Amino acid sequence: MTAIRCLFLSLLAIGSAGLLVAEEGEGSGQMPAPVLLETFTSEGCSSCPPVGDFLGQVAAKAREQKAPVYCLAWHVDYWDYLGWKDAYADPVYVQRQERYVEALRLRGKATPQVIMNGHQVLGGVGLRNIMNFLENGFAQPKSALMAIEEREPGADAVAVTVVAKGLLQGVELGAAVAERDLSSEVTAGENKGKTLTHHCTVRGFAAAPLNQKDVGESPVGKQAGMITVRQTIAVPIPEGVDRDKAQVVVFLQDPTTMRVIAAHGTPLIAADEQPAAGADDAGEATDAEAPEAAPAP
Repeated sequence: MTAIRCLFLSLLAIGSAGLLVAEEGEGSGQMPAPVLLETFTSEGCSSCPPVGDFLGQVAAKAREQKAPVYCLAWHVDYWDYLGWKDAYADPVYVQRQERYVEALRLRGKATPQVIMNGHQVLGGVGLRNIMNFLENGFAQPKSALMAIEEREPGADAVAVTVVAKGLLQGVELGAAVAERDLSSEVTAGENKGKTLTHHCTVRGFAAAPLNQKDVGESPVGKQAGMITVRQTIAVPIPEGVDRDKAQVVVFLQDPTTMRVIAAHGTPLIAADEQPAAGADDAGEATDAEAPEAAPAP
């Protein structure tokens, strides 16, 4: 039984809709295409916690089954004016969501909003369909391959070196440090009186154009336009991050269409250095449409 089938059977057990799964590569030895699930969420949004919790289970099962599903939860600040300031929010994450709104021609920002591989919006479809989207993501053709060659955590940043191969012209390299098992006691706003648990919360992010220097071997027999690239990117690590519970997620993305063509993740601290770390989560369900321009808190 493949890891992908194990993942889906596990998801069935935690309450997802039934689905006949056709795993990519079964019997062929091929790995399925990676899936990057991004959630835009807020502690000030009452619709976000159940979605985040469910997709946290999805991410945990994927991690357990070694399935290539990587989840990032971007906390946004445009609901802070309702009375609760989200400590994990960053205006940079709002800007990222706005890039999706423009590229995908969405009607506006919303929370919770889940985007798969940079081009498929799960918002409004309901959590029961999450497996359908994952299966579709696994089945997508791979236009690029990427792996983390090295990561060197420092006092306030981690230097991540990636190697990528494929049709990489004009691609952007993104890298995030995500932390799991965070909690907040909310005393105001829509979630007043609740203790929220967060999964795969983005704590640091960096992006840069992917360099185009081909470090591959002889081009004989190579597909036209295909190159092999090595690049290092530094991702900030804020003070207080539990490095035992943090993961580095890297991805390649078309900056115009926002389509993600490759993704990979690894614990911030290796198993032989510290207890293994991992990643979780993302969220979505009833969409709360964001204001066009939220008043300052």
